[in-house]
This record gives sequence, C-alpha cells and structure tokens, in this order.
Amino acid sequence: PRRRLLPRREHGRVGPSLLLDPSGPHQFLPGEGLRVPPHPHIGLATLTFLLEGELMHRDSLGSAQCLSPDAVNWMCAGRGIVHSERSPSHLAAQSHTLRGLQLWIALPDALSECEPDFVHVAANEVPRVAMQDAQVRVLAGTGWGLQSAVPATSPLVVALIDLPAGGSLQLPKEYAERALLLIDGDIDLHHMPGPESTLVVIDHGDTLHLQAHRDARLLYLGGEPVGLRYLWWNFVARERERIEQAKSDWAAGNFGRIAGESEPVALPER
Repeated sequence: PRRRLLPRREHGRVGPSLLLDPSGPHQFLPGEGLRVPPHPHIGLATLTFLLEGELMHRDSLGSAQCLSPDAVNWMCAGRGIVHSERSPSHLAAQSHTLRGLQLWIALPDALSECEPDFVHVAANEVPRVAMQDAQVRVLAGTGWGLQSAVPATSPLVVALIDLPAGGSLQLPKEYAERALLLIDGDIDLHHMPGPESTLVVIDHGDTLHLQAHRDARLLYLGGEPVGLRYLWWNFVARERERIEQAKSDWAAGNFGRIAGESEPVALPER
C-alpha cells in the first residue's frame, strides 16, 4: 500500500517535487507481486528508489531494467512516455517484500516537452559523502558538494541520510524549499521528536539540527519552485489545454507502446 505524503492540503509541493509515495513494506506470497500495467506520463520526471525487494521497469523507449535496493531509476517523461512496473518474474514463485519510494518532479518550462529519457544508476554509482556523523547519498540533483548521476532538470536535491544512534547532523540551507521524511529510526528535530512516516516541511531560512536516538534513515528534499503546474492523473503541465490533449492522445492510442505488454490502464473518467 502507498501512503501519499505529497501533495497534502498543508503543502502542495516542495520545490519542483509534486508527489511523494512511500510504498510498503508489502509482503507478497508466492504467485503474487506488484502489477502496474502500462500507463502514460507527460511533463515530469519520476525517481524510484527501493529499500527492499526488486522492481522491473519497462517503457516505450525499449528500456527494461530491474531495480534493486540502493540503485536509482530516473525516468524523464517530457512530451510523453509509457511505462509499467512489475515484480520481476524470478520472484514470482517465492514470497518477497517490496518497500520503496517514488517521487514525481515537475520539469521546468524549457524541458516540459523534451524527448523522453530513462537513466538507471547502479548502487555503486550513487555519490555519497560522510558529513558530520551521517552518511549522505545524493540520489538526484546537487547537495553537500556532490552532483548526482541523473541528468539535471532544475535546481534540486534528493538525498538519503543514514544517521547512527547518538549521531547529529545539521542540514544545509541552500534551497528555498526543503522537507524531511523519517523513514526508520528515532530522531529529534531541533530538540523536538521527529514524527516517523510524516513529511516535515522546513521553514524558509531555518537551519535544521538532527539528533538520532537510534539508527535513523531519512529522505531529504530541496529545490527551487518551477511555477504553476496542473496535476491530473499521471499528467503534469502548465496549461490545462495540454492536459486535455494528453487525455485525448491516451484515449486514442497515440502514446508509444511497450514491447510484450498489453492491456494498458484505461483513462480515468475523472
């Protein structure tokens, strides 16, 4: 099951990040697995990261990539892409756990109609640094002097922070909008208990001090806003008319196809 942490009524977005879905942990029995049939996107990039399990990504560019923990899948939809997400076939006969995160990032105007692209970053290619008591991995964008291995779209950072029990870390103030998600563990934020599985949006300009009471893992988001965006189903655009065009294109079968896949998701009625 997914618990949508972004957008929420209190905060619609963080920088260019429009949607954050933590997924699981979900235990699949033998013969079960995740099955997300072919569906379209425009105007955004997706970042998918797993904590447990494996996930097979296929798309209309011909990509077929199995994602494992600590690696990153980055899909830039641009003018339009179709993809599916499924548990890989080699796990079908056994019980397995799936747990991960998916982030949707709005593309700036200059890239909103770019050619679609897909990039896989292996776990050992994700840049990391020891900072104070923490280990920081930069999954996308730029932070702590590191540049991620995924293509830059706009000023942002998506980072995974591992902070051992008793450790502390001060978060930088380099982006206008920032947020923090405690995935596991027990921490204080500015001497207040940090709520687990809740996205904490940091006030502009505040320096945030983290203190771990037991081993903690956190997701850190930062970035600059890209301006007004409409979000409908899987489509992101500045103009409502572009959303309507994407709806018509999907209903008419004008998006690309995925080799070996059939029965795409139908266009929702609303």
